[in-house]
Amino acid sequence: MPTVDPTATGPVLHRVIHAALREHGHLLTADERAVVRCYLDLSHDAGHLYARLLHRVRDVFRHDGLEPGDQACLPLLEQHRLIDPTVPWAQRLELLRVPELASTCQALGLPHRGRRAQLLERLAEQRCELPVRAGRVRHRGLFMRLQHLFLRHPRADYRVVVLDALGVMPKPSYTLAPGPSPFASRGLMLRFERARAVLDACREGLPALPFLPLALRWLERSPAPGPGQRHFSTRRVAAVLASLAARELERQGAHAQAADLYLRLLADGTMEPGTLAPRAILAHEAAGQAQQALDLARTWRPQVDPAAAVAVARTGRRLARKLGQPWRSPILRRPPQRELELPGAPAAGPRPLYRVRVGGQAMSLAVEQALVASLPGRRVLHGESAPWTTLFALLLHPLYFLPVPGMLPVPWLSGPLDIGRPAFAEQRRVPLERMLERIRSGQAPAMVREHHARLVGQALAGAHWQLASAAELEIIAASLGGSALACIISRLATEGWQAARGLPDLVILPGQPVPAPGPCAGSLAPGLMLAEVKGPGDQVRDAQAAWFHALVEAGAPVELWRVRRLPPSSPDA
Repeated sequence: MPTVDPTATGPVLHRVIHAALREHGHLLTADERAVVRCYLDLSHDAGHLYARLLHRVRDVFRHDGLEPGDQACLPLLEQHRLIDPTVPWAQRLELLRVPELASTCQALGLPHRGRRAQLLERLAEQRCELPVRAGRVRHRGLFMRLQHLFLRHPRADYRVVVLDALGVMPKPSYTLAPGPSPFASRGLMLRFERARAVLDACREGLPALPFLPLALRWLERSPAPGPGQRHFSTRRVAAVLASLAARELERQGAHAQAADLYLRLLADGTMEPGTLAPRAILAHEAAGQAQQALDLARTWRPQVDPAAAVAVARTGRRLARKLGQPWRSPILRRPPQRELELPGAPAAGPRPLYRVRVGGQAMSLAVEQALVASLPGRRVLHGESAPWTTLFALLLHPLYFLPVPGMLPVPWLSGPLDIGRPAFAEQRRVPLERMLERIRSGQAPAMVREHHARLVGQALAGAHWQLASAAELEIIAASLGGSALACIISRLATEGWQAARGLPDLVILPGQPVPAPGPCAGSLAPGLMLAEVKGPGDQVRDAQAAWFHALVEAGAPVELWRVRRLPPSSPDA
């Protein structure tokens, strides 16, 4: 009997589906359980083939695209009704190559010259024998559902387990902290799947307003999610769907209705208030309720995240001035500003490009990459949030895998179920504060060095291992200083990944002083520098303004770089 490779796709999926059936089989029908057992009883080779076919982009496949050994497994898969040999005409046509389409047209007496789309159009209403045998994978939805349930995320699949088995990106080692199944009943699972499908369709362009009554019913009848149920919460999906409908009401001029809906969502508390309060204030103002809008601004400004607070304060200040009333909010601190110049390149896309020389070759790059290339002799990381989430993962890794009930229910997680959400800090308040105190006291560089040596390459939420070396991350932690680094880590922990929006574009590591591009740009000092880059016409966003204030307050070396684009034909270019 041949030795089974435990890293092969088939055995990995087999393990995942077997565990998912054991834990979540109560959510399936008797027929669905029978299908899963048929799969689990397959031979190694047949199971391996089905696993690979299941995760292809398309449901249909050509027999002649498979290896002879795989083709020998097809009768067994068809016998178990995991593969359907009957493929709809339109899908079979899509499998044909252009010469095959042309020969089929010729055999039917149709014009056989032209592009692929033209040949497909001619054959769309025809029926005949095609030169290939095809099959269609069945039950993809069932097996994807089981993967989602087992891995506790509605978009997860077993490839994370394959990468671990291959050693490409091994999973972290931790003790399980089990929790309840995402759904108590099949009915609740089906409701979530329907709600998620509607939300996905609306995000792709379908109007959300017709689904508002349904979203409100889901909101009323679904329980508030705990930290471990958030990914599978019908209530959360319904709240997001209702917020999309409120935005559509605004665009239609129904501002009073939108204002009432925003208030309802704020009172519900499922969504973060920072995503709702600024819109609620503007909707009240547009509905002619300026005083109510100002009252909302005063109420919610202290309760929302810093980025939303910037927007609320701006609107509140304007409303107070309009109504002749006082307005009090902190004045945001701004970083030093540096004016730079770069030669433009001919337009070739939605973003302006800049002409720079890299290794003696002229290249057209976006503004951030062009600046990186214009600072020879200095190591520059263009990762925006990536350097900071990597440091977050390295420094707070010990908190990831604390035995918080329900947060580590299965293997192969890259972090607890509440990672990237405010619940992460709420459920680890005491150990988080201890870790932040260590960072403030200057212990972060040693922690980065120690944890990187042990964790590099693992599937760890937030970590981008290819971005920077351990030495570079250690230099950033040391050069930034404990207070500024603790400020960044604290916001990411207490607000979640959304707080990473607005962090500076560039991290310039310490090195020799180098001139910045432009006659009035001056030189970069030898120390660490964080820089937010703005091209012509770009404005500082609220999230960036909030980070500017926090970083300047913490003593971080941060600047705003405004780039002037020289005309492509300019002598300076």
